[in-house]
Amino acid sequence: MNIFSALFYNDQLLKRAENTINEFLKSGNKNHTVYCRVENPDGTMFDLQPGFKLVPMQFIFPDKKKSVEEWSSEENA
Repeated sequence: MNIFSALFYNDQLLKRAENTINEFLKSGNKNHTVYCRVENPDGTMFDLQPGFKLVPMQFIFPDKKKSVEEWSSEENA
């Protein structure tokens, strides 16, 4: 699998998860309330609302041998 097909596959998985959770959230009614909470690594939590979107992101971590200041100054140059 090349990088482009992997990115496309990941996007499809995100859309499937988004649709599944949105359908779950919409399944509630006045007698049955449905909640879906997300917990961040720092322990904070928030409720997902119907119609939420998942956004694919790529994180690039700096070389551990350089300081964050050196890395960010190279990026901004």
